[in-house]
Amino acid sequence: MKPATLICLLALAGCETAQKEGGARPVMHSVALSSASDGTGQSRLVDGARTDRSLVQTRFAALIQQGVTTGPLSRAAGSVIMDASAQIGIEKSALRPQINIEGSVTSEGSAVPVLGLSQIIYDGGHRAARVALRQTEARRVYQSEVAGLSARTFKAVETVIDFERDKALLVQARQNAAQIEGLVGLIEERFDAGAGSLADLLSAKGRLSNAEAEVAQARTDLASSRAVWVEIFGLAPVQSLDVPAAPKLRRSDEAFALQNSPRLRELRLVLETREQELALSARTRVPTVSAILETDFNQGSFSDGVQARLGIDLPIYRGGLERASVAGAAARRDQALAELDSLTRALTRSLSQAKAETGSIQTRLSATQRAVALNEEALVTSKGQFELGKGSFTQIVEAVRELDLAQERLIRQKSEARRAEYAILAVTGDILDALGIIAPLRPVGLDDIKEEG
Repeated sequence: MKPATLICLLALAGCETAQKEGGARPVMHSVALSSASDGTGQSRLVDGARTDRSLVQTRFAALIQQGVTTGPLSRAAGSVIMDASAQIGIEKSALRPQINIEGSVTSEGSAVPVLGLSQIIYDGGHRAARVALRQTEARRVYQSEVAGLSARTFKAVETVIDFERDKALLVQARQNAAQIEGLVGLIEERFDAGAGSLADLLSAKGRLSNAEAEVAQARTDLASSRAVWVEIFGLAPVQSLDVPAAPKLRRSDEAFALQNSPRLRELRLVLETREQELALSARTRVPTVSAILETDFNQGSFSDGVQARLGIDLPIYRGGLERASVAGAAARRDQALAELDSLTRALTRSLSQAKAETGSIQTRLSATQRAVALNEEALVTSKGQFELGKGSFTQIVEAVRELDLAQERLIRQKSEARRAEYAILAVTGDILDALGIIAPLRPVGLDDIKEEG
């Protein structure tokens, strides 16, 4: 697998948000996101901080923070988390006393108002289970926020890496064109002096045309990267920016990454939600008992204007609704389990491949740097021999081509090395803490449950 493909797969596996569950938008809080926050607002740290925050005060981190926190999604944030919090409140309200007023008309034509107060005193835990279900869903939404925020942060980092890479490639393309243009001038001088061949001259001019086409393509690529930059950061880049090395994780083993992947944490909560839905579907025949107090204000048939009673609601036959609900909930639970298993396997494979890639990247970079140095020396030697009439045009052309390829490869390898470093942080969610990205707002209504830990 190519390094670029691998890194993209790794980042997507770690950060991809669950669009079909309703994409959440980030709500900004006043504190930086703690590493692997589980929705309680507290960190779950292993031997202290999982990564250092030395980059937080750098120009690079400030740019990423600006791009992530001021984007359209961030400015319009909050609706999904607010809705999740509201759903908890809706379910909790059913556990509180309910007051309603209704009216009736007697045979004599008199209107009789009836004010009622009711309170559920037993439902087999059905309402409490629904509250717990909504709380789990709110925790899932929060984890979706963290996953989405990690993805957007990694995308912002990628944008800077890609722009700086394409800018360096344009400089390299121009340098290569200048090299070939100088070679064309040398061939023309020899041809005019009667020492060169027309074939060499035409071949050199053809090489120059190809080099100019590569410059044009490099300009197009840079323009495309600049357009992405404007989309992410809102403004065009104004100066060069070095991408610093990503801070190292104190732990980078596979189990650690799988435990803290925002996307996997979200899918685990999806599975928990589906299991709760299945349990609720199997309990629909539990009776609901309510205490009811009513008054007709001495205008109806109630004795002393007030009556107290117990209301019992027991479903007897609902046309197979319960069986269908259980089957549907079981199918959704099985689907969630399959998705969790699939992503776990994909992420495990990607992590193993990423370790192999990152483990050899320095070796490849060193080899490419040596190749650049050797090709530069070969080009100088070839030019010297050609000027003395001992070398051939083909030798110079090959030296120029090999030097160009080596320099381009070095530029791309450096960018892929940086991308791989930040991709690992994105998988575990530590990219947020490392770059000082502020946390999503925690949903309200979770205080009475034990958070995922």
